[in-house]
Amino acid sequence: MTVVDTLKRAARPVLRAALALVPDAVRVRILPPAERFDRTQPTAAISAPDTPIRMLVAPTNTAWQGWTLARGAEHVPGVGARTSNIVAEGGGYGFLADQVVSRAEYRWSSRWQRAQRRAVMTGFTHVLLEAARPIFGDALGRSVEADLVALRRAGLSVALMLYGSEIRSPQRHRERMPDSPFAAGLWSLTPALEELTARNKALADAFDGPKFLATPDLQLDLPEGVWLPITIDTSLWNPTRAPFTKLDGPPIVSHVPSSAVVKGTDLIEPILGRLHDEGLIRYTPLRGLQA
Repeated sequence: MTVVDTLKRAARPVLRAALALVPDAVRVRILPPAERFDRTQPTAAISAPDTPIRMLVAPTNTAWQGWTLARGAEHVPGVGARTSNIVAEGGGYGFLADQVVSRAEYRWSSRWQRAQRRAVMTGFTHVLLEAARPIFGDALGRSVEADLVALRRAGLSVALMLYGSEIRSPQRHRERMPDSPFAAGLWSLTPALEELTARNKALADAFDGPKFLATPDLQLDLPEGVWLPITIDTSLWNPTRAPFTKLDGPPIVSHVPSSAVVKGTDLIEPILGRLHDEGLIRYTPLRGLQA
């Protein structure tokens, strides 16, 4: 890391703190275009269900798991659940959620942050906090620890839900996986990810509540975590006709990675390309999808 990079990183929290002190009306004018939000159409705060146990799964809805976990919890008598989903500009993958808030509004709208805090603190009894992300926005670069303390002081029961890259140490992955995508020189974000996972490991180690993991391999990074398996809505995949019937040519195959580097795209695509060239499949890569 160069001296310039070090200075930029040191200055970033100061600039964010300064921006957080100015009113929203001023802030949206001085933020970069990608960070601006529409003050005229604020996202409504999350509303709690009318049940004895009211659970919020937030704030990432990673791979639609927040939604499926919430719907699964509602099979328990007396439980109602809601989900919140931060999305980048363009809408991300369009996963269903009870509340969708733009990344810019989540980060910078003090109006939304205050309303969301009130709604959660007064309306819910339980929170499943996803991906070690702050639940009430992060304009001040607030750590998730502050939210955990605030939620517990308000009397809410809190658990962590960790999905993968936020807790999977690149260094430990390299040590056990010869083909790790985190090998030196493969991905420019690996050093930053190493810092992130170290912080989140410290957070999880200090947290004395339940810790859930989406895949069993994550127990190599967090042995005390409990596997809470990935779930899917199987009804969405029910075919309207028998598979591989009435095909006009070979079957169409797509590979849609959320991150090509860590999803093994460089290993997958050559094989799909060869099968395409042999006429066994029609490979149609999909990139840049929006809702």
